[in-house]
Amino acid sequence: SPPIRSLMHGLWSGTAHKSPLGKQPYAIEFRTEGTDIVGETPPALGDDVLPPGAYQLFRFNNGATGERVLYKTAMGKQGVLDGELQLDTTRSNPSRIVYCEPNNCESMELHWEAVTAAQMKFQVWMDGRLHAEMTLDFDGDP
Repeated sequence: SPPIRSLMHGLWSGTAHKSPLGKQPYAIEFRTEGTDIVGETPPALGDDVLPPGAYQLFRFNNGATGERVLYKTAMGKQGVLDGELQLDTTRSNPSRIVYCEPNNCESMELHWEAVTAAQMKFQVWMDGRLHAEMTLDFDGDP
């Protein structure tokens, strides 16, 4: 599979097969800001308006090779959760990056994996259990 960082541009959309809100559409759009890559869910996906609880933003410091990702994620009615995760170098490789709570991977993990040049997988693990899993296809650059 290709390097994950080579995929982090443009709009990706697909399906959350597993999520707290059940199976639903999911999309994320990557843009570059300085040396960072920012991935953010757009407000709508085609004719579908994504639910407020689907909002997420990830800022990869120094792109996908950086050591940190800052995140902001909507928790439905509970407001917004934000924080910072560290790259887990032992479980990451060029096609797959894993970030987790510093010294506490059991708490929260993000997995980004390049499947092909036009498909990626994204997983969120909470408390050691799979919380959400998305398969996303490349829709093109803006």
